[in-house]
Amino acid sequence: MNRFPSTPACSVPRWMPATAALLLTCLVLGGCGAPGSEQPAADPLPEVSTELGTEEVTLEVVAGSCDEALMQGLTDAFMQENPQVTIDLTLDDCTQLPANAPRLMASDDPPDLIRLSTLGTAVEDGLLTNLDIYADAYGWDQLPETQLEQLRVSDDGRTRGSGSLYGMPFGFGLTGVYYNKDKASALGMNQPPATVEEFEALLAKAAADGETALMASNQDGLVAYAYQGLANQLSDRDALAQWIYTAPGASFDIDGTLQAAHDVQRWAEEGYFPDGVNALNQDQVLGRFIDGEGVFYYSGNWRAATLDEQMAGNAGFFLMPPIEAGGPRVAMSAPAGMGIPRLSDQINTAAFFLHWLQTDTARALQVQISGLAPAGSPDQPVPKVPAGSVSEAVLDAWQDLNESDGLIAFLADATAGINTSALVPELQLLVEGKTSPEEFVSAVQDQYAQELGS
Repeated sequence: MNRFPSTPACSVPRWMPATAALLLTCLVLGGCGAPGSEQPAADPLPEVSTELGTEEVTLEVVAGSCDEALMQGLTDAFMQENPQVTIDLTLDDCTQLPANAPRLMASDDPPDLIRLSTLGTAVEDGLLTNLDIYADAYGWDQLPETQLEQLRVSDDGRTRGSGSLYGMPFGFGLTGVYYNKDKASALGMNQPPATVEEFEALLAKAAADGETALMASNQDGLVAYAYQGLANQLSDRDALAQWIYTAPGASFDIDGTLQAAHDVQRWAEEGYFPDGVNALNQDQVLGRFIDGEGVFYYSGNWRAATLDEQMAGNAGFFLMPPIEAGGPRVAMSAPAGMGIPRLSDQINTAAFFLHWLQTDTARALQVQISGLAPAGSPDQPVPKVPAGSVSEAVLDAWQDLNESDGLIAFLADATAGINTSALVPELQLLVEGKTSPEEFVSAVQDQYAQELGS
């Protein structure tokens, strides 16, 4: 199958979550509707079968070029275990897949599986298969609900976070706090902080010692990660998630988001961020952290392999701690997922492949090739990584997070424009003291309401 001309591979991390919108076009299946105003016609769903049988079949799979190594590894392993299935993998340039996906799914020759991380209007336009019957057949509903939440859509086809399942994750981006082990030890940190208060005490001590306490950039969103990390702990998790999923009546103006704005502004006033934070981008602060500047660094698991290589043995990772010691963990994450186009003629086989992605074999490949936090039950064995590595710390944190069912989507993914039109620019004003926490919260909510037409 050759649906696309040759295109260069995308240079951005292939599994970074959609929140860093300017860098993440590899992952986002955008809000493009299908051509025309009518939903495509489709045959009724086949009788559900969880067995492949012996008949030779071909599965057409479309993914982004920035997923090439991972998808090739997964599909090769699947075919080795299931030789009756041939997977024809087509790679589209990551920057073009969002525009091409609706047309492909509505075509006379649709793929059987398509890579996606957000659903856009694909459900409303009738382009994706409702996977509820397969969730029942395979027991997917026994996974932690927050692993599936971002791939659910309500009956109106618009509201995310609840309703029917239209995709399955095979791995996740995960955000948290990296730290320089030598510098953290010098502060007296012998284990990750158990509470936000303990973390703030470490930040204060680092700043008092003349260190950059928290390496972050605010040109393109790492301060937003730190802000949401706080808001996750200070807010009711479900209330914040409802706002991200644009549920009717949800508001950003809640106590937790306001308190987090006060805290971030105070962190800026007390010098915890690097000088000129608003002019720094994510690559710059990564390099400075690797070079030894900064005690803590807020980012995601897509940086773990780099830190393992360039800070071998001297980098650690923990989730933003809760308000009270032992409290439930909550952290931002985004799924790397796949959906089955409604017009596929191999829906049962495609669903079998989605289920196979939860197996130990597939989970190990996800970690080895891409550093993804693997989807699946927290009862499954954790894929092996080098002892003492950053990757091991990330996987340990992932297990803790799944045991508390504490995944939450990114604020930046609430609407198409909220990150660049409100979150980043308003956070820039906040850290400069040019807007108040109350004005920050109000501005974000106003932009959100404007985009939703409410």
